[in-house]
Amino acid sequence: ASHDVLGYDEEVRAVLVRVYVVGRQREGGEDVSTYLMALFPERQGGYLLRARLFALQGSLEESLVMFEEARARPSESQVGVSLETLSLLARTRQWDRFESLAGELRSAVRESELYRGQFHKIMAERERMRGRYFPALTELDQAEEASPFDVDVPLRKAHILMKLDAADKAAAEYRKALKIDPRCTRAAEGLRSLGVTGP
Repeated sequence: ASHDVLGYDEEVRAVLVRVYVVGRQREGGEDVSTYLMALFPERQGGYLLRARLFALQGSLEESLVMFEEARARPSESQVGVSLETLSLLARTRQWDRFESLAGELRSAVRESELYRGQFHKIMAERERMRGRYFPALTELDQAEEASPFDVDVPLRKAHILMKLDAADKAAAEYRKALKIDPRCTRAAEGLRSLGVTGP
């Protein structure tokens, strides 16, 4: 049966992902992902949902398998799925596979500021995990250039700067995060931990 006959709807699938993944409702999400994989094996939806559910459970190897299954299916969101896979490869420290996929993605992310920002954040995480803080900061500078309103970038910079005992620079990054999102509790807590009051 084709997805046209059965009514596969990408918008409905996206809502289901938000409900089951963001809402952390694993059992219902597993049922929906099984349904989607069985009825629409040529589509990414079920594999992506299952991959994200596995990641929430901490089953990173299983999540990686599902992301690879999703990547094997054509989609308009192929770069986004590949970026999620790249992030998971970093978390599982599978550096050879990470470098291979990063090489494939390097040219694809140039077309989109969003993807470029995500890519550089993941590359920064790789450097941070390896204890290479200055290259991580360079990657985060590139992420910030691509996505200047992503509050996560100055937060990550502040975290690294704290490891480098650069409290003044970390405080500046926390302030930057608060300018982007005045309700950012992580930035406010970071400033408090530095003994800084007010913006």
